[in-house]
Amino acid sequence: MIRQLLKRESAPSFAYEPLRIAAATANSLKISRCIEMPTSISQVMRFDKEGNILLCLGHGNKAVMAFALEKGVFNEGLSETPSFSSFFRGSPLFDTTITHGHETLVRDFCLIINLKPSQSSRRQRSFVLLASACPWTSLSNPSTAAYPHALNHTVNDVITLWLVCLESGMISDKLVFPCDHIVLSHAAGVQVNGDILAVTSVKNQTIHLFHIQESGTFVKQVEVGWHTRDDDEFCLSKARSAQELFDAQQQTVRAATSLPNLSNFTSFMSASMYRNRPLPACNDGTDWSNPAYVAAAAPGGPVRPVELRRSLRRSARSAILPRVSVQSNAALANIFSNPNNQHGVDAVAPVPAVGSRVAADASVSDIPNALPFSGLKQRLLSFLYRKAAESGNPATMRHFYLTFDQYASLVMWRMQFLENDTILIKFGGVENTLGRPAEPLASQATFFMEYSLETTQVLNVYDNTSHELLERFCSEPQFRGSVGNHGLNFVTNATNNDTARDFVKKQLYSVGKAKNGGRAQSVKRILASLPLNPQYYIESPLLDQRIFSYDESMMNNIQRPRSWSSQFAVKFWDRETGQVRFKIDPNPGEPGSAIEQALSKSKKYVSYIFHPWIPFVISVMTVAGRPPIYNFHFVCTE
Repeated sequence: MIRQLLKRESAPSFAYEPLRIAAATANSLKISRCIEMPTSISQVMRFDKEGNILLCLGHGNKAVMAFALEKGVFNEGLSETPSFSSFFRGSPLFDTTITHGHETLVRDFCLIINLKPSQSSRRQRSFVLLASACPWTSLSNPSTAAYPHALNHTVNDVITLWLVCLESGMISDKLVFPCDHIVLSHAAGVQVNGDILAVTSVKNQTIHLFHIQESGTFVKQVEVGWHTRDDDEFCLSKARSAQELFDAQQQTVRAATSLPNLSNFTSFMSASMYRNRPLPACNDGTDWSNPAYVAAAAPGGPVRPVELRRSLRRSARSAILPRVSVQSNAALANIFSNPNNQHGVDAVAPVPAVGSRVAADASVSDIPNALPFSGLKQRLLSFLYRKAAESGNPATMRHFYLTFDQYASLVMWRMQFLENDTILIKFGGVENTLGRPAEPLASQATFFMEYSLETTQVLNVYDNTSHELLERFCSEPQFRGSVGNHGLNFVTNATNNDTARDFVKKQLYSVGKAKNGGRAQSVKRILASLPLNPQYYIESPLLDQRIFSYDESMMNNIQRPRSWSSQFAVKFWDRETGQVRFKIDPNPGEPGSAIEQALSKSKKYVSYIFHPWIPFVISVMTVAGRPPIYNFHFVCTE
């Protein structure tokens, strides 16, 4: 018991308890409005984990800059009109140019990577991960051969991920994804778990996993999508060899029986379509006057005998459907009931024939259920089939067959680490990946798959109205981004705070009682935030709900710009006394001032950059047609 108590008190949450106490004693925050930033800075990104460095983008979003924070100024006091140099050193620690030409860095993509020290070096290495993108101008698609299940997007980019060392500012390594579509806004498609980097390619429907070495280089581990295991390509090569051998044997049989070669047929033609067709040209020496091939004339025209009609039908069917069709219930049972079918070789949907109406209206790559199933999609459908079969209810099986097309057309959006070897993958409609959806994402039908990277098995599948997933989301910390001890010491949520849990209950009640609401809509609204990126949680004692109470609609612990239409500051109340401790006002001027009235009718967005443990906040207000407005909020020493 003594050991457990010592372990508990040495945990990061207890080590940061003095910082919570210091934040609770802050009576007010001073504000320095409209700080003039250096001309080289174009965008302020975030602080590092230790709070020693402020990362910024410079030179037209083509370079990364780092400024050291002067921590002593918060104890010694500041002048009446502090400037940027009062808080930070004038010259940057490093100023590294990353991109050139038309390629620019993404403004809201910045991930801090802290690698654990190894036994040899015993020194922690820190890196910053940045992303750049430029349009893909070539007409070729290099991903089609490697990823047959890739989506045909109208807009693709050349995406590059840059790994920069925080100590020297040098570029350590980079990853290039040509002709790809990755959600880079707020790093929604990129996640870091310790020394593992996961990149979700929406176009190729693949999750790329890389290991970040201590030297600052990427080492590719595995791809989850078309393949799920390292030996999948070997198994598929054996299947292709067997198919080639079978085709060669079929050619030999056709040559021996002197039947016409129909391997070039592109669509199935029924026997009735052959009734009034003229006989083919006798180019192979076949005697078509032989009664074995031609029967007596009928009123409707010459009729082929039964043997020839069956042979033609089989040859034409094998030409367009060489593998099992997913539209047959018997075929579905044979494919999905076998747990050893891991590679999805037989799970191929029928491709529309050349010249058909479907092929004329849309490209095959635009129709998800016309694409071959990947290994990941095969496992999803197999899990759903076995779950329906194990229920023993015929109605459940009928429901699976009726909704099979909807499951087959799902595409992967994003992913999240739940454990070091478990991920949560979000699936939805293809229209959300091709452009702006017609309806809000919170009201659309989406599915969440819990997948094990070690065993390559599907652990569970939920829809966005699942009460079981909601309970896990509110009770299990891994669904809130607490994977591998990321150091989220001041982040309070429904899993570790009663106040945050009550806020979720209020959301469920308000949406459930609203017009066009209901229980299902309220669950959808809360689960719409999944998957989460723990790197974009704000770590600051000022946002700790154990100490302060504030309006979460105007500010919370997730870093993203928010629409700002208020003329008043965000107030923070002490939970013990109920008094207002301090305010954070992002407005560029005092209420009623000239600049405040000039911007009152403009649409404004505000983002906050919190120091991880000092009561110091940078508010950035963005107004269309104007440069960003920076306010510095710091603790009062008086």
